[in-house]
Amino acid sequence: KTVKSTEMVTFSCLDDENTKTMLEATGRSQFLLVGAETHISIYQSAVAFKKAKLESFVIVDAVSARNE
Repeated sequence: KTVKSTEMVTFSCLDDENTKTMLEATGRSQFLLVGAETHISIYQSAVAFKKAKLESFVIVDAVSARNE
């Protein structure tokens, strides 16, 4: 299958309608979370997945956060 990416414009990826629609279209219930600003975006996305009764997994070696 083709993997699509989308620009992150909200703190939670499920708050963006285009991204939410794309994820729902997969029919999956488990998702991997990777990216920057772990303490904001990855956290907010993980919380949103939990509220939506979906499973998310943070890939520790594929996330980061600024420490400034």
